[in-house]
Amino acid sequence: MNARAYEAGDLGRSNEAGEQRDDRFDLSGDLLEGAEKIGAFMGLTARQVYHQRESLPIFTIGAKLFARKSTIMKWIAEQEMRAQAKRA
Repeated sequence: MNARAYEAGDLGRSNEAGEQRDDRFDLSGDLLEGAEKIGAFMGLTARQVYHQRESLPIFTIGAKLFARKSTIMKWIAEQEMRAQAKRA
């Protein structure tokens, strides 16, 4: 959605009840739920995700692990920059 559409009051698609949905808060394409999906995205096993959960950019809701793809990609880029800085 662009700024002009937002200013015009077009908040995005309608849900099943016909209510407008604000696409700025639609996480369906960005959110990973569970160690298996997080691991598949990162090239890790679910077990590795559980063991490394303190150092990975993931969070919990209850007992379930979650991560945002965008946050993981940003975190990986930061790790790469740190590694390159150490070599320089």
